[in-house]
Amino acid sequence: MFVTQDDKLMKNLFVILLNYTVPLDIIDSYRADHLKFLDRYYKKGVFIISGPRNPRSGGVIFARCSDKASLQKICAEDPFALHRLATYEIIEFTPTKSWTSLIQSISASDQEVSFETIDRS
Repeated sequence: MFVTQDDKLMKNLFVILLNYTVPLDIIDSYRADHLKFLDRYYKKGVFIISGPRNPRSGGVIFARCSDKASLQKICAEDPFALHRLATYEIIEFTPTKSWTSLIQSISASDQEVSFETIDRS
Protein backbone atom coordinates (compact mmCIF):
# COMPACT_ATOMS: atom_id res chain seq x y z
CA MET A 1 0.00 0.00 0.00
CA PHE A 2 1.19 3.53 -0.79
CA VAL A 3 0.67 6.86 0.94
CA THR A 4 0.47 10.24 -0.73
CA GLN A 5 2.29 13.50 -0.13
CA ASP A 6 -0.68 14.69 1.97
CA ASP A 7 0.68 12.59 4.80
CA LYS A 8 2.48 14.88 7.27
CA LEU A 9 5.18 12.24 7.76
CA MET A 10 6.45 12.89 4.25
CA LYS A 11 7.91 16.30 5.22
CA ASN A 12 11.44 17.17 6.25
CA LEU A 13 13.14 14.32 4.42
CA PHE A 14 16.61 14.71 2.96
CA VAL A 15 19.19 12.90 0.88
CA ILE A 16 22.80 13.68 1.76
CA LEU A 17 25.36 12.94 -0.94
CA LEU A 18 28.97 12.72 0.21
CA ASN A 19 31.75 13.00 -2.34
CA TYR A 20 35.22 12.01 -1.19
CA THR A 21 37.94 14.55 -1.92
CA VAL A 22 40.90 12.44 -0.79
CA PRO A 23 42.15 8.92 -1.57
CA LEU A 24 40.33 5.96 0.01
CA ASP A 25 43.24 5.06 2.31
CA ILE A 26 42.75 8.41 4.07
CA ILE A 27 38.96 7.91 4.15
CA ASP A 28 39.50 4.47 5.70
CA SER A 29 41.69 5.91 8.45
CA TYR A 30 38.72 8.06 9.62
CA ARG A 31 36.01 5.46 8.93
CA ALA A 32 35.64 4.27 12.55
CA ASP A 33 35.05 7.83 13.75
CA HIS A 34 32.62 8.43 10.86
CA LEU A 35 30.66 5.30 11.84
CA LYS A 36 30.42 6.53 15.46
CA PHE A 37 29.04 9.83 14.11
CA LEU A 38 26.45 7.92 12.05
CA ASP A 39 25.49 5.76 15.05
CA ARG A 40 24.89 8.85 17.19
CA TYR A 41 22.38 10.26 14.71
CA TYR A 42 20.74 6.88 14.03
CA LYS A 43 20.04 6.65 17.77
CA LYS A 44 18.55 10.16 17.70
CA GLY A 45 16.27 9.16 14.83
CA VAL A 46 17.80 11.57 12.31
CA PHE A 47 19.45 9.11 9.94
CA ILE A 48 17.23 6.53 8.26
CA ILE A 49 19.57 4.56 6.00
CA SER A 50 23.12 5.06 4.74
CA GLY A 51 25.92 3.41 2.84
CA PRO A 52 28.77 3.87 0.41
CA ARG A 53 28.24 4.76 -3.21
CA ASN A 54 29.08 2.17 -5.82
CA PRO A 55 31.75 2.69 -7.02
CA ARG A 56 33.08 3.95 -3.69
CA SER A 57 33.43 7.67 -4.46
CA GLY A 58 31.42 8.82 -1.44
CA GLY A 59 28.32 7.94 0.49
CA VAL A 60 24.56 8.42 0.66
CA ILE A 61 22.48 9.14 3.76
CA PHE A 62 18.70 9.43 3.97
CA ALA A 63 17.71 11.65 6.87
CA ARG A 64 14.77 13.20 8.64
CA CYS A 65 15.37 16.55 10.33
CA SER A 66 13.40 19.65 11.29
CA ASP A 67 15.08 21.78 8.62
CA LYS A 68 18.01 21.92 6.23
CA ALA A 69 20.04 24.33 8.38
CA SER A 70 19.91 21.93 11.34
CA LEU A 71 20.99 19.05 9.11
CA GLN A 72 23.90 21.13 7.78
CA LYS A 73 25.09 21.63 11.37
CA ILE A 74 24.84 17.89 11.99
CA CYS A 75 26.86 17.11 8.85
CA ALA A 76 29.54 19.58 9.97
CA GLU A 77 30.17 17.28 12.98
CA ASP A 78 31.11 14.34 10.74
CA PRO A 79 34.85 13.59 10.96
CA PHE A 80 34.86 13.49 7.15
CA ALA A 81 33.71 17.13 7.20
CA LEU A 82 35.90 18.21 10.11
CA HIS A 83 39.01 16.97 8.28
CA ARG A 84 37.79 18.14 4.85
CA LEU A 85 37.76 14.61 3.43
CA ALA A 86 34.40 14.95 1.69
CA THR A 87 31.93 17.49 0.37
CA TYR A 88 28.23 17.29 1.22
CA GLU A 89 25.20 17.98 -0.92
CA ILE A 90 21.94 18.08 1.03
CA ILE A 91 18.77 17.67 -1.00
CA GLU A 92 15.40 18.24 0.66
CA PHE A 93 12.52 16.43 -0.95
CA THR A 94 8.85 15.69 -0.49
CA PRO A 95 8.09 12.14 -1.60
CA THR A 96 4.81 11.68 -3.39
CA LYS A 97 4.66 7.91 -2.89
CA SER A 98 6.17 5.39 -0.52
CA TRP A 99 5.61 2.01 1.05
CA THR A 100 3.35 2.44 4.06
CA SER A 101 5.76 0.41 6.19
CA LEU A 102 8.57 2.82 5.35
CA ILE A 103 6.57 5.82 6.49
CA GLN A 104 5.55 4.00 9.67
CA SER A 105 9.23 3.32 10.38
CA ILE A 106 10.15 6.95 9.76
CA SER A 107 7.40 8.14 12.09
CA ALA A 108 8.84 5.90 14.82
CA SER A 109 11.99 8.03 14.73
CA ASP A 110 10.19 10.53 16.99
CA GLN A 111 10.95 8.02 19.72
CA GLU A 112 14.18 6.28 20.65
CA VAL A 113 15.00 3.96 17.78
CA SER A 114 17.17 0.94 17.21
CA PHE A 115 19.22 0.33 14.12
CA GLU A 116 21.02 -2.53 12.49
CA THR A 117 24.39 -2.65 10.78
CA ILE A 118 24.31 -4.80 7.65
CA ASP A 119 27.52 -6.78 7.24
CA ARG A 120 28.35 -6.85 3.52
CA SER A 121 31.78 -8.46 3.89
